[in-house]
Amino acid sequence: MAGRKFNWRAIKAHSVYTFDEASTLLRCASKTLRHIIQEEQVPVADDVAPVLVLGSDLIPALRSRSKRQHLKPGQMFCLGCKAPRYPAGGMVDDIGSPPLPPLLQGLCSCCGSLMGRRVSGSGKEAFLLAASRALNSPN
Repeated sequence: MAGRKFNWRAIKAHSVYTFDEASTLLRCASKTLRHIIQEEQVPVADDVAPVLVLGSDLIPALRSRSKRQHLKPGQMFCLGCKAPRYPAGGMVDDIGSPPLPPLLQGLCSCCGSLMGRRVSGSGKEAFLLAASRALNSPN
């Protein structure tokens, strides 16, 4: 699940935190931190009254959530699927205005929602070629 990026540098590796302390440092709700810990399967010490988490266990979980996804040539990021996808039929429209680089818009090949990607002026033809190749390749 992609979400906002947390400042994992606020957490010290050699410290132990309660959920409230860690959520204060990360500037998020305690419930949000609980969801992150469950999704990333971070080990916690839950045999004591305030549940504790090691900073050295929490840092890699936060860093893995903030990794940027790089798109392959011809791909756009689908906000419905929350994943990189190729446009349906390899068809895209240029809806950008002339002084700005082209803004390409297409439909997701999986869920059908709108996707968009801004490409450089010279990269538009390469993008269209890669999208059509992905459509014709056997998967």
